[in-house]
Amino acid sequence: MTPPAHFSEATYAEHSGEESLYVITGRVEVKFADRSVVMGPGDFLQFPGHLVHHVRRVGARATVLIVISRD
Repeated sequence: MTPPAHFSEATYAEHSGEESLYVITGRVEVKFADRSVVMGPGDFLQFPGHLVHHVRRVGARATVLIVISRD
C-alpha cells in the first residue's frame, strides 16, 4: 500500500478483526480518535479494526507499507 499525503474520507477505516501495519520505506501517521502514531521503516503496529483510523504518508519520500487485516 502507498498511503496518500493527506487524511480524507478515503483514508477513513473501521472494520471487524485486527489490523497490522509494517513500514518498509518512508514514514506514515496513523490517526485514531484519541491519538496519532508516527511510524518509520521497520516499525510495526497492531490494533483492533473497530478503532476508527486514518493512514497518511509523512513527507515527500516514497512510502511503502504492508497492511494485514484479518477478521
